[in-house]
Amino acid sequence: LINADTDQPVPGFDPIENGTVLNLASLPTRKLNVRANTQPEKVGSVLFVLDGRPRDRAEWRAPYALFGDATKGDYSAWTPAAGEHTLSAIPYEHVDARGQAGRALTLVFYVVTPRGK
Repeated sequence: LINADTDQPVPGFDPIENGTVLNLASLPTRKLNVRANTQPEKVGSVLFVLDGRPRDRAEWRAPYALFGDATKGDYSAWTPAAGEHTLSAIPYEHVDARGQAGRALTLVFYVVTPRGK
């Protein structure tokens, strides 16, 4: 989980564990992003699938971020809606999610917000 204000990982959420609960009231910001840490560190591209919907394009340059980055490491902001979310990151050997797919990582996380917020 990335703080898009500081472009740094959110302490305690690097990596995000399956079943994690994100309480937006206790995070340092609501401007977030998610980075895929790949093995090997450099792959052809990473396709993110959030709640069953693939993103419109695969990330082909590190950092591989769910909502992209303007320049290397300047993360775009996203505020997740409250509720349950399923996120998959699928590495590919070539750009644009082409070629051989690697092992996907899928996790479920939950977002809560304070009442009335």
